[in-house]
Amino acid sequence: MSKYHGITEETKVGKNGKTVHRLIALETFENGSFTVEKGTLGGWVQNVENIEGNAWIYNDSELLDNAKMSNHTSLYGESSMWDYTFIRDNAKLYNSSSLHNYAGMWQNTSLWDNSVIRNISYIAGSVNLWGNAEIAGEIYLNGDYSLSVGAYVTNELQVLSINTRTSEGLNAILYPTRDGEYRVKMGCWLGTVDELEELFKRDEWVETTGQDVQDAREEMLYMIGMMRARIKRNEARK
Repeated sequence: MSKYHGITEETKVGKNGKTVHRLIALETFENGSFTVEKGTLGGWVQNVENIEGNAWIYNDSELLDNAKMSNHTSLYGESSMWDYTFIRDNAKLYNSSSLHNYAGMWQNTSLWDNSVIRNISYIAGSVNLWGNAEIAGEIYLNGDYSLSVGAYVTNELQVLSINTRTSEGLNAILYPTRDGEYRVKMGCWLGTVDELEELFKRDEWVETTGQDVQDAREEMLYMIGMMRARIKRNEARK
């Protein structure tokens, strides 16, 4: 049992219909950039043995079933973990996000705004999901990028990630969305494939200027072709 985590006599019925217990800090420890003081009340656990190391549950978040947390991980704002899921190494869930059905997160990954990972899917590196994004169905994403605006990634509808050689060496990420559309994120830019193609025809784009634009334009326009090919392939799998 962790030396940092205990439970109080306070209980309630968790999101899975089973009894959960209010978490309490048995010792003072550091959780990421926060200090959890001894005696601090946390969120809810079904099995206190499943939270280890410097992990902590904030607000009314819940750790359920056989889900496990370790290594400076955190749950915030009514987030939840179910089934045989796990997070480790600074992974974080915020704003009613959830993990279930054998999903996992590690390294500096995060879920925000009702995002979900489920069905034997995993994220690592610095992948972040925002805005009701969902990953489902034996998917593994590893990199330094974000998916948002209702991203919906499955075995049939997959992401295309390309590391570009522009002024900033940006990743270009093509991803499907829940409404059946596709979005591209490249640095701070977000839009459609058609909009990105028009951008590449200009004299300045996505933090790229001068000779770098001329040098990279042909490669970037080929990348547009790859994105359209991925969309075609995804749609054929539906």
